[in-house]
Amino acid sequence: MSRMCSFMEFNMSKRINITAAAFLAASLNPAFAGSYYGGVSYLDAEFSDLESSGYTLTVGRNVDYFGVVSGVQLTYADFGDENFIEDGDEDNTLLNAEMTSTEIAVVLSTEYGPIKPFFTLGYEMARIKVTAPSIAFSDTQDDDGFFHSVGFDYPVDDKFGIRFEMTRGEFTTEADDDEPSEDLPVDSIRLGLVRQF
Repeated sequence: MSRMCSFMEFNMSKRINITAAAFLAASLNPAFAGSYYGGVSYLDAEFSDLESSGYTLTVGRNVDYFGVVSGVQLTYADFGDENFIEDGDEDNTLLNAEMTSTEIAVVLSTEYGPIKPFFTLGYEMARIKVTAPSIAFSDTQDDDGFFHSVGFDYPVDDKFGIRFEMTRGEFTTEADDDEPSEDLPVDSIRLGLVRQF
């Protein structure tokens, strides 16, 4: 778990401000923008050797950029938490890891009958917190990286739909004296509801 605890630190507030500004610039452009949508999903995730479950909250706007880009969206994801014991720890100290992220993405989609398959490409900023209450240990690290996903929306009526999505992101650990830098995948499966406004 030492790799997880050695994530590079970034100025999160600055990065969030930049991505939020880009999101607003794209979504508020009257020449391209359409209706808004929002969604909530159950999330099942796998990070390194850990598995957890959580939820996501998404807000977005339907757009039409040259008939290719169909949406821009902002998502908050809570990956939940998981208890573990680090490999090689002779004291068997119980640790707990929890992860959250803020994601901004461009959505590319098409229509296939009633189903609307989509592909997203985006940028996410993650925060990972590792604690060990028994030894009063706590370490919070920030990292960022690109991610992509594939999924589909299935309309229930003209406002509500079911959304299924599979995502993958990568985060780079910081090299130290014992271990080199490494890209660790973060995979998730998300199932929930989306509503058009």
